[in-house]
Amino acid sequence: MRKEYINLKSEELLALFRERGISDARPTKKNISSINTIGYYKLKQYAYAFWSEEINQYVCLNFGDLVNRYYRDQALKQVIFQIITDIECALNVQIANVLGEEGPYEYLKFGTWCQRNSKNRYLHDQTMNKFKVKQEELRFLSNIQKKIRNSSFHDIEKYNFESSGVFPPVWLMVNALTMGESVHLIKLMSRKRRQSVASFFKMNEETLLSYLGMLNLVRNICCHNGNLVDLKVRRIPSLPNTYKKYLILNRHNLATVVCVLLEFMKAINPRHRVNALYSNLARVCDGQQRLVRKLGFKDFYSMKKVVFSFYEQRVIDFYPNGNVYVRETAKDHPDPIQT
Repeated sequence: MRKEYINLKSEELLALFRERGISDARPTKKNISSINTIGYYKLKQYAYAFWSEEINQYVCLNFGDLVNRYYRDQALKQVIFQIITDIECALNVQIANVLGEEGPYEYLKFGTWCQRNSKNRYLHDQTMNKFKVKQEELRFLSNIQKKIRNSSFHDIEKYNFESSGVFPPVWLMVNALTMGESVHLIKLMSRKRRQSVASFFKMNEETLLSYLGMLNLVRNICCHNGNLVDLKVRRIPSLPNTYKKYLILNRHNLATVVCVLLEFMKAINPRHRVNALYSNLARVCDGQQRLVRKLGFKDFYSMKKVVFSFYEQRVIDFYPNGNVYVRETAKDHPDPIQT
């Protein structure tokens, strides 16, 4: 039988939360404002981590903490999105460097740089014969010319005004790509070119593409206001052994994403400050070991060790008050990081 949905007022939605075990969901002005701003189902999405199947109730959750969990996830997404955009920029630079080796417009001729006459394992084992390569080329050219025509990127606008050509040089073109399109271009490349891109990030091509596929999903979650803190990774990328002792190996959730971000940033910007990443992870967990474990870390100590392993060439001091001090060498003056 089809479930019937009815329109409930804000006070009734709060009462529904109370019936299901969320304390303090009273119809106050503040709570009504929160549910009108965020929405019932968006808040419910963040409450699932506290749901008990045994009693069909939310456990150890009050409405104020639920709202805070939503906004803390928002802050965490901003930090992670900033890191991903750094990765995306570096990726596009490497794509432009590889495809521009033979000339600024050689990228338009897919037959000169694509994998050919063999099955492409990254494209569902499709055979990359001349027809498939040409199909990919035509699809790409049709899509990219629309983007170039409608782009608000200043240098692309300038190119459109000053040049009689439709397609700009590869170094300009990559600025019109989405992350998914950039990843697809790498999948199309010959193995030698894929390895050239991967080597910049100090990875092999298989690891690079598995990491990028996951980060593209995370990027979309950040852009479209999804629930990042309760992310469950279905396809598990291979992680360095240095992380595994700190992770719950059968829970590949946000902890996996954190490890992947750190691996990219070690290659892109070894001096990147990770204190904002750790502090926002800690705020989301709100002092509860259970929530840390839901992220995929064994405990708070493990989460701290994973994040600050980024400074593997530096001296790291952990103090009882929660502060972390990072030093280049034991003689350097401590650089405090408030956590």
